[in-house]
Amino acid sequence: MKYYAITLLGQSIAYADTSDDKSTILFIHGNSLSSKTFQKQFDDASLNRQFRLIALDMLGYGESDRSKNPEKDYGFYAQADLVVSFIEALKLSEVILVGHSLGGNIAIEVANRCDKVNALALLASPLAEKPMSQEMYLPHPALSYFFTPYLDDNAIAELVRALYKPGTGIPDWNVEVVKKSDPLSRAHLLAPVLSGEYTDQLITLQKMKLPVASIIGEYDLLANPDYIKSTVVETLWQNKVHEIKDGGHMLFYENAPAFNQLLVEFAKHVL
Repeated sequence: MKYYAITLLGQSIAYADTSDDKSTILFIHGNSLSSKTFQKQFDDASLNRQFRLIALDMLGYGESDRSKNPEKDYGFYAQADLVVSFIEALKLSEVILVGHSLGGNIAIEVANRCDKVNALALLASPLAEKPMSQEMYLPHPALSYFFTPYLDDNAIAELVRALYKPGTGIPDWNVEVVKKSDPLSRAHLLAPVLSGEYTDQLITLQKMKLPVASIIGEYDLLANPDYIKSTVVETLWQNKVHEIKDGGHMLFYENAPAFNQLLVEFAKHVL
């Protein structure tokens, strides 16, 4: 993955980019992660041959700056505004947004603010309805760690372990990515939801009428598959939620060949 940096809204934002003159797939990572989670997509020959691939390090993650005003900058609406600024700065068009977990919630808000987005792929990403449903996520002991600012090494290991199907070893790179994220980002990411100052994302998707691919992992320990299957829109690709076999919450990393093939099919469908 070749990295670049751009200054947006006074902050340095890192991103990986294949820099091709092709239709763009833009990846948005999840809570406490970074663009490195999409390394197996950037290594895929078929995706590289057909599309320009870009993956952001969101503010507070990876090689991007940490915010000097975390309460203001780390809510998912503020992160969405940052992505819109990025799309405008790079003059991207006909963008397919791929959002993982809470990155999917950010992607929805980006699409609602930016007419350059053609389609959405939501990966293990429950929609934030209003009022907030307690069924979005499965009851897992590590779930609270995703919203706890400061974590010790044991808690970080448990957080990472929850991302993968049971029995999977913990990748060292993923542990380092979580350690590098700004702890305060976890405290403020859901600020709009906790304050009640957010819009129902199911209604938002219904109004946008963009093609939507919803993809989950067979062994996801965090996102509730029943909830995801119950919150669908008329524009859902192939009228179903796709399941990646042998995948957990990191389905696109755990079974990259199956996921990458599905993403190519979806991208060809909408472009």
